[in-house]
Amino acid sequence: MMMTGDLVEVYCGPATATVHAHGKTLVFMHGTCQILSRAFDLKLGIYEEIPKRYKYFRVEGSARRDGTLGGIYVSAEWNLSGSRVPVLGTRVTWAGHRTHGTFTGKLGDGSKASGSFHC
Repeated sequence: MMMTGDLVEVYCGPATATVHAHGKTLVFMHGTCQILSRAFDLKLGIYEEIPKRYKYFRVEGSARRDGTLGGIYVSAEWNLSGSRVPVLGTRVTWAGHRTHGTFTGKLGDGSKASGSFHC
């Protein structure tokens, strides 16, 4: 479920994600997975424009079935307190009829990022 107001988006549901980057582990909870015949979209957390408060994680891709995709077909990013962090060169592996998976990639400074997600 997603609640949208003029300036707030709150993603609700059982989805979770764990991110490993810069020697830290970030945990995102309370999200939704949208699993369509040709696409996948996972959103977790809260996005609030005023005051600028963000804590969200997102994975999206053109996954039609379980397996691994990379390149222009997938993306991952998170945002904490206004700092958007895209994962470059993202590779996502889906399993369990696209109900869970893992991702890897690099950050803008060249360091590695990885993690997992569950719907």
